Amino acid sequence: MTDLIEVMYEEIDFDRLELPYDDRMDPSEKYPELATQIRGTFQVFYEMGSSNLKLLFPTIKEGDSKKVSWSMTGVGLGLGIDYLVELRILSGSGVTDPFFFGTSESLKEADLYSVNGQFRINKQVIYYSPNPDETWTYGFGISQSEFEFDTSIGKKKISLANIFIDTGVQAFAEDYPVSLKILLEPHGISVSPSFGIKFFF
Repeated sequence: MTDLIEVMYEEIDFDRLELPYDDRMDPSEKYPELATQIRGTFQVFYEMGSSNLKLLFPTIKEGDSKKVSWSMTGVGLGLGIDYLVELRILSGSGVTDPFFFGTSESLKEADLYSVNGQFRINKQVIYYSPNPDETWTYGFGISQSEFEFDTSIGKKKISLANIFIDTGVQAFAEDYPVSLKILLEPHGISVSPSFGIKFFF
């Protein structure tokens, strides 16, 4: 019996039975079914911001010492595996010190002050991040905001377009991102906590 086993070992070339393994191969080549998948991201945002009125709206009269603050909630839908392209929609409200809208000296300032210092805000954002799965992450984007003020002569709307950058820390980034970021814009600074879910489809 031993002699028969020895003969079998001599006849079989075990080296030829070993399959080569190329660690340089891309995972999508090893597992083609993954190459067709797209990762989506759904996130919920809460944003708190503050600024100076003159910095926010340079054309406003006598706004140098006026403070503005706001808070918003919203959602974002994004796509990407090694990057993230996201569309966000947020809305909320804020408060400001009373201020004068007019620029003509012929208008009575008392008639043009905001009624109660409160306003509504809507914001749309296109955002890009090159490292959405990292603990320390960053990105940049373009935002379009619309402010609606109540004044003694009716509603007043002001639109504002900005570019911004953000950076912050996050946990569970690959599946259930929970993050806290700082947004830096030309007109002010905001803090934005968020949470979400990432999924393949």
